[in-house]
Amino acid sequence: MGRSPGPLRGGKVSTGSAGPRPGSEASLRGRIAAYERWARTADRTAATAPGRRGLEARFEREVDPSGELDPAERARRVDAKRKAHFMRLALLSARSRRKAKEIRESAAARTIASQARKTASELRAAADQLDTATDAAEM
Repeated sequence: MGRSPGPLRGGKVSTGSAGPRPGSEASLRGRIAAYERWARTADRTAATAPGRRGLEARFEREVDPSGELDPAERARRVDAKRKAHFMRLALLSARSRRKAKEIRESAAARTIASQARKTASELRAAADQLDTATDAAEM
C-alpha cells in the first residue's frame, strides 16, 4: 500500500491544523498521558525499540523492495533514506515555526495598530475639546 504524497512530494499542503494547538486541552491531555506512560516505563529504549525497528524496515522496503541488493549497499541506502527522512522533518518543523512566528508578529502588529488608532482618536477628541474651550474663551 502506497503513501499519499505529502507536501514535500508534490502533494497538497493542508490548510487545517496539523494537530491540537500547544495550549489546548487536547494537547495538555496528550502530554499528561505521555508523562504517565514514561513514569511507568523502566526502560525507554526497550519501549521504543518496536517503533525504531518498524521505521528501519520501512526504509529497507523503500530502498530495496525486491530484496536483491547486497546488504552493505542496502545499509548505505537505508542510512541515506533515514537522513533524508529526518531532514524532511526538520524542514517541515522550520516552516511551521516560521509560520507561527509570522502569525504572532502579525497579531502583535494588529494590536499595535489598533492601539495607535485608539490613541489618535483620543488625541483628536482632546484637540477638539481644546479648540472648543479656546473658542469659548475668545468670545
